[in-house]
Formats: sequence, C-alpha cells, structure tokens
Amino acid sequence: MSKKHLIIISVDALVGEDLEDLSELPNFRKMIENGSYTKNIITIYPTLTHAVHASIMTGQPAGITGITGNTRFTPGDNDMPWFNEYSEVKCKTIFELAHRAGLTTASCRWPVTAHGNEYIDYLHPEIMDRDMKEAGGDWKKACELVGTTPCLMDMIGRAVAKHGSELVHPIEDEVQIDCVCEIIKTYKPNLLLTHPGFVDSERHRTGLFSEFVKSGVKKSDDWVGRIVEAAKEAGIYEDTDFVVLSDHGHLPYKYFVNLNGFLVKEGLIRLDANGNVKDWDVYAQSCDLSCHLYLKNPEDKALRERTEKLLDKWIKENTCGIESYITTEEAKKRFGLFGKFSYVLEAKEDYSFEDAWTEPLIREYPPVAEGLGHSRHGHLPNKGPKPVFIGFGPSFKKECIDGGDILDCFNVFKRVLGL
Repeated sequence: MSKKHLIIISVDALVGEDLEDLSELPNFRKMIENGSYTKNIITIYPTLTHAVHASIMTGQPAGITGITGNTRFTPGDNDMPWFNEYSEVKCKTIFELAHRAGLTTASCRWPVTAHGNEYIDYLHPEIMDRDMKEAGGDWKKACELVGTTPCLMDMIGRAVAKHGSELVHPIEDEVQIDCVCEIIKTYKPNLLLTHPGFVDSERHRTGLFSEFVKSGVKKSDDWVGRIVEAAKEAGIYEDTDFVVLSDHGHLPYKYFVNLNGFLVKEGLIRLDANGNVKDWDVYAQSCDLSCHLYLKNPEDKALRERTEKLLDKWIKENTCGIESYITTEEAKKRFGLFGKFSYVLEAKEDYSFEDAWTEPLIREYPPVAEGLGHSRHGHLPNKGPKPVFIGFGPSFKKECIDGGDILDCFNVFKRVLGL
C-alpha cells in the first residue's frame, strides 16, 4: 500500500483578501509560511460551486466536464435540480485515476460525487435539499439516496447526534468535519476531498467582507486544524500533503432579475391559464451573476437575429441588468464553456439573475441588517476577489505565487500522488 496521502480541503469562496485580513489565523498561517501559496487564481466560467468542483477534480473546463453550472436546464421549473451525480461528469476524475492506481479514495460532501462508489471507497456525498425532501427529512434515507458508503453510517450518526441533521451552515460543516476526521483516523485513505461551505454561505447572507464572513474564515481555520490533527493521530502526518483551495470569489448585488418574465412579455415564452410555462422559443437559465440563454431551435436564423436585437436593446436601454453577452462559440474559445445553450449573458454590477418568470421582474433584495449586504458568484472569472491555493507537506516547497489557473490543480494532485 502506498504511503502517499493527499487531503484536499476546498473552503468554498475563500479569497486572498481573507487571508491578508486575518493573517494571524494559526493553521492557514502555518501552511502559507511553510508551504506553497498561490493567490489570484483564475477559475472557470461560470464561477459556480458545482461547476468549479467538477473542474478541480478533472482539470477540465465546464464544457468538457458537462457540469456547466450548478443546475440542470429544466425549462418551466422555477427551482431547477442541481448537478450532483458522479456519472454526470463526462471525463476522468482524480478519484478514478487514484483508484485505478490501487490507492484508497474518500470524499466527504464534495460536490458531484453522488453514487460515485465505483471509484470512491469511502463516500459521503453532498446531500441536496431535494434529497432530504425525498427522504422525508430522514438523514439516513437521504444518505442512502445519494450512495453513502454503508460503513460510514455509524460515524455520520454520531456527528448528526452531536450537531444535528439540518442542511444549513455551519451545522452541516460540523457534521462533515467530524466525519472527515473519523475517516482519516479509521481508514487512512490515500486521497480525501472535502468541502466546507460556511464562508460562502456567510458571504451570500451578509455581504463580501462582513464580520460574519470573518468569523466563518476563523471557523474554517479551526476545521483545517482539526483535520491536520486527525492525520497526526492516524500516524500518517509525515507522509501527508494538505491542499487548501477555493473555487471562486463573490461580488455584491442588490437586485434580482426574472429574465424569463421579460421573455414572456416578448411572446418568446408562453404560459398556460395557471401561469405555468406551456411553450418557449427562448429561455434563460440563471447562473446567478451570469445566465445561459437557450434557443429551442438554434438553427432558426430569424430567431437568432430577433434574440440578438432584443439583447442589444435591453443592454442599451438598461432594461434588465445585462452587462454583455457572447455566443456559445465565443464562450467555448475563451473559457472552454459550451453546451446546448446559444448565448452566455453577464450581469451588470448590482444585478443577479433568477429562473422565475413572475412579477416583479426586478426586485430589490434587502440586507438582513443595517450595514450588511449580499453577494453572489457565477460572474466572469477575471472579476473581483479570486480563489487561493495552499499546498503544505513533503511535496511542496516554500514559495508565494501571484496568479494561476484552477485547472492546473489537477496536475498538482497527480504529481503528489505519483500518478
């Protein structure tokens, strides 16, 4: 059995500004001072959690992985289902390469790994709201629905008994970290990936750099410390490389835009007597701060011309929060982003897209308290605060790098594991 061990911790929405602002955090600081630190990493487009995590574990952009956003395009559904099945990833992952090389693998709440048991030996996938609803609120049934490895059920039960089973942060993060530590101490996997999301949640809820976000970063530092201690207790610390990275930054916003409602007004989406979508020619799928625009018949030149004239008009008149748009062909060349959609729209500053088609078509999203705000992602990867990468352990030399590409992480993982 290989002595190599790699533990990858994706702290969702952690950015370089967090670590500069909170430079005294003991675990992050130790890793940065004694390992390899890269800031201002360029991530993929769209900068959405499930799309980026699919790219992190494959080294491929969204068009190649097939995970082109957080959700599957489902016209007429105001709450489109999320990508989360391992089988939806259309290229090889680090789990498959490691497993085929005879290494043991583990995943705890890493996105898009549900039912990935063929290549993940110890699997506790991310549980989505729909999974919990289908399970009637029973966490055991929810775990079974997403393919959790049976031998992990007892440790999950202990964590749930201690923290609760609600799918809210930081409760689900606490459950996740308890399980990660037990997996390390019990099974000593060669590869483990996990994904605490508390920082991202607090950014969404309270704004880009609030005191709540700072508290979330501090909590994440504690969790990283616990994982390191678990490796020490397992007796594998000296042979373990730790990677702490993030997937995307955030940008502030104030307004939601129901772009499909504007398409209803143009007759491009048609509703039935109950206000449900009956038919459509053009349909928008939100990626939060960007949007994928689908044409039912992409070969219809007249429809394309009408759509582009409409987009140009909306941008010129500042009608519905669109900053710019590109064709899928251009998105493929620039970002490796492609799919069955025809256009990618970028939101203007302060605006975010929704899937709904109901009034009000634009509405303000008030803060939870005075002095706070809200932030989201999905935007172009060159905008705003950017992700980080910290490598700490025997495979990493001490260095500080400004700039990088998130797709390169995959090759780093392979090198560390000797694949």
